[in-house]
Formats: sequence, C-alpha cells, structure tokens
Amino acid sequence: MTDDVVGIVNPAAGNGRAQQIWHRVERELHRRGIGTRTRVTRRPGDGSSMTREALDAGHTTFAAVGGDGTVHEVVNGLFNGTEIDGRSRLAVVPAGTGMDFARNIRAKRGVRAAAERIVRGQEQRVDVGLVPAEGRVFINFMETGLGAAVVAREARLSDSWPGRASFLVAALGAAVREDNLPVRVRVDGETIYGGTAVSVVVANGRYFAGGMKIAPMARMDDGVLDVLILGDFRRLELATQIWKIYPGVHLAHEKVIHVRGASAEIETDGTGRLDLDGELGGNGSCLVRLLPRALRVLV
Repeated sequence: MTDDVVGIVNPAAGNGRAQQIWHRVERELHRRGIGTRTRVTRRPGDGSSMTREALDAGHTTFAAVGGDGTVHEVVNGLFNGTEIDGRSRLAVVPAGTGMDFARNIRAKRGVRAAAERIVRGQEQRVDVGLVPAEGRVFINFMETGLGAAVVAREARLSDSWPGRASFLVAALGAAVREDNLPVRVRVDGETIYGGTAVSVVVANGRYFAGGMKIAPMARMDDGVLDVLILGDFRRLELATQIWKIYPGVHLAHEKVIHVRGASAEIETDGTGRLDLDGELGGNGSCLVRLLPRALRVLV
C-alpha cells in the first residue's frame, strides 16, 4: 500500500459509536505501519465530496465507516459521471444500523476484522448500478414504490422524531396512505410488467432494508441486475406476506416477478420517487444500467 487510508466517518452512525470504532481501527493500522487520514462528515453529501477531494489529492484506498448511507456516498465520490475511478479501492468498516453492503460481501464486524481487510484483504471487483438521470450510482439496490415513500416521509420527520422512531412512523404512514404505483417495467428492452405495484426493486446484492433478502440469487459480481416487482398486493395481503422477504422465500408468490438483465427501464405516472441504497432520489421513472465489475472492494 503506497498511500494513507482515508477514513470517511459518519459520526452519527451506530448511535455515535462510529468515530470510536474508527479510532480503534486506526490504532491497529498504525501498529502495522499503515498511515491514515480521517474525514468526518457533517451533512448529507459530505461523504461524496470528501472522497472526491481525497481522490484528487492522490489517495486511492478509502474506508467507509458507518452504514449503507456512508458506503453509498463514498462510492458516489469515486464516480466521475461516467465510470468508477479505476485507481480506487473501497474497504468497509461496519459501524451503522443497516449494513446490507457488509452482508452482501460477507464482511465480518469488529476492529481486527476491519483492519485485516484493509491490510491484507483480497480485491474483489463488484458490479455497480448506474441511474444516468440522477448522475448517481448505487451499490446495493434502487427502488421505487413503497420503500421510497417511506424514505421520503422519514426525511420530513427526522427533525421531530428521534432515531428509529422516525422510520417507524414513516413506515406506518406510508403503508396506510400510499397507493400502489402505476408502473411499466422493461428489462433489456422487453416489457415484463404493466400495472400497479407495491414496489419495483433493481438489486445488485441479495440484501436491502436492513437484512431483507430481496434477491436471494443475486451476486454482486455476476454481471446482471436482479429486477423484482412486488405486484398489486392489497395492504392486508402485503402485511401477511412481507415477512417472507427476510428469509428470501417470497419469489414463489404469484404476485412477485423476478427477471435478470443488464438494464431496466421503469415508467411511472410521475408520483413515485427513487430510493438508492436508502438515500432519496428524484422521480421514479428512470433508466438503470449496469457497470460490470466497476468497483474494487477489499474483502
């Protein structure tokens, strides 16, 4: 390793424990002769801008210290608008509540495990999803429908409801008040669905939403995206079926459609929003493309 490892730290992650975890990882790295630089985020978007600045300064190894939102920002900081910078490498230091990326790459938690990944980890090239209209990439998933509605509601509630309470209130509100979304979905140019749906998920990894195995057959290096449509479920029906996503046994349901491909096009009536790795995006109508094996990850 020729340059210092840059730690992008979300101080709010893990109920405020992320900085402490990174300090311990730093000590272990220093003990092994590895230099570090620390950047602490203060507001949304800082992770991307700090990563980009460090990349421009010549650093190439980045540790995302936090949850999936931190990973998402670091990966977007490595994205130059058309591709992921080929010099860069990503390591993850799990320190957040939802750690689906760590699950997807089977990254062990703990200070020593994180330091070992950075010092001696093997590089694995993983796919990345690109939403050109957003100018953003995603590493775990992109969704439109109920999940994005929850994220939008939570964003409005987070200042008045502490911690996970805002998510619970947002989820309950969306479940009661949000209608199923009219959508048309094409995968590799072929129409696979037209009608109303609870959710359309374009998955790169198996897990999303804090441990739901939404795409049980997905791999992050297989060169395809897994497109899942949760169809026209009524709310009571959905409440009795949604638990099946956690163990990944939902694909057998007749209202669940699963198709794989290198691109997906989603058309909505303009009311939906996008959710990229848990971060709110723009209008739910979009094109999604795959950037195969675009990101080097230390595993």
